[in-house]
Amino acid sequence: MKKIILILSLLSTISVGQDFQLEVSNSRKFPSLPDSMTLEEFQIIDRHLGWKELFTSVIYPGYNHEYALEDSTADKIKTIRFIASGLVIAAWADFTFFGKHEIASVSFQEMVQESPRDATAFSLGVAVNIFFTIYDWGKAQLLLKEKQSQIYYKYKTFIRK
Repeated sequence: MKKIILILSLLSTISVGQDFQLEVSNSRKFPSLPDSMTLEEFQIIDRHLGWKELFTSVIYPGYNHEYALEDSTADKIKTIRFIASGLVIAAWADFTFFGKHEIASVSFQEMVQESPRDATAFSLGVAVNIFFTIYDWGKAQLLLKEKQSQIYYKYKTFIRK
C-alpha cells in the first residue's frame, strides 16, 4: 500500500512539473502595436463573440450588443424581450390562475384547445424571445467585425491574430 501511494505521488509530482515546463516554454509573442492606438481600439480588436456570449444573451437580453459597444440597440432589445417575457407570463397566468387549471399539469396542447388567445400570446412571446436572442448575437457579430475592420484599415501595419 505504501508503494502504491509513493508511486502515485511521484507520478503526480512529475506530471505537475511537466505542465509547468510546458506553460513556461509556451510564451506568447505579442505583435508590436502602433503608438497612436488607443486602449479602446485595442479592446475592440481583442473582443470575440462566441458560444459563451450566445448563451449569456439567453439570460441577459442585449448582452452581445453591449459587448460590441452598441448600448442604444442593447436597450431596445432589452425592452422588446422584457415585453415578450411579460406576454409569456401573462398568457400562462391567465390560463392557469384565471382558467382554474393546475399549474403542474398544464400542457401547451391543452392551452391551444381551451384558450387559443392565451396559446397565441404565449407562442408569440416565446418566438419573439428566440428571434431577438439570435438577432442580438448575429447582428452584434457583424457590428463587431465592422468595427474591427475599420481599426485594421486605420492601422494598416497592424498584424492580424
